Amino acid sequence: MTGAHSRRDVLKAATAGAAAAMLPMPALAQNAPARVVVVGGGFSGATCARMLKRLDPSIAVTLVEANQTFTACPFSNEVIAGLRDIKAQQFDYKKIADDKVVVAVDDDVEIEPADDPFLEEEEEDSDDVGDLIDGEIGDEEER
Repeated sequence: MTGAHSRRDVLKAATAGAAAAMLPMPALAQNAPARVVVVGGGFSGATCARMLKRLDPSIAVTLVEANQTFTACPFSNEVIAGLRDIKAQQFDYKKIADDKVVVAVDDDVEIEPADDPFLEEEEEDSDDVGDLIDGEIGDEEER
């Protein structure tokens, strides 16, 4: 028979459908406006915030930064060589705000995670990375 579906095709479709049903519905599907918060207004963060807003003006983009100005990396070798003043590498966030990005400049911003069931508190014994840095992982007899 041509055009008949195999058992494998049916199982693939059922698995894909079940997986899609388990995924959370994005806020866009619920008619809520998209919101993006970019933390850090350095060269990459500032560029990311501007491009997001330019690509989709309906996204509410907020840039959170601790300082009033940032020092850009490009052409910094000219500063080191004395060919360019460091002030020429320092920028404020006015042009980013002109692109309708909300710029929140505050050196005391705390971002707290929402009550997320996927974020679990660490157990006291689970600091393996810190122990590794401190040289405390491994058998006591090996040291």
